Amino acid sequence: MELIIPNKSSFKINEACEVVGVKPYVLRFWESEFDQIRPLVSSSGQKVYQHHDLEVIATIKELLFNQHLTIEQCKQQLSSVLSGEALDTPMVEATISLTEREVQKLVVAKAKVNSLLMTLDSIKSNHHWS
Repeated sequence: MELIIPNKSSFKINEACEVVGVKPYVLRFWESEFDQIRPLVSSSGQKVYQHHDLEVIATIKELLFNQHLTIEQCKQQLSSVLSGEALDTPMVEATISLTEREVQKLVVAKAKVNSLLMTLDSIKSNHHWS
């Protein structure tokens, strides 16, 4: 689901929470955990969030809620995503492991197919088929 951010320059905490779909206490906790969330403080002392903050919050929500990463894994992933580095997380490693398992299955399947081809060649040779 794509995040649709209203065309405003800044958002109060309740507005930001409504856009991203988290409760204010969750957002306040994430502010204490993730340096990438940097709300400004208005002249009245209220925190205000900008578009970039909402995008970061939505990314954190995706990583924690949908991909089930831990806070530490999320911090690593978020740093990689925001800096444009190659991803090196347990999630990526799990994908690589899955790929390695699939490669092993393909190797076994290839061996079986080769065995069947050799059997067919033997039958063709024994019956003088061309």
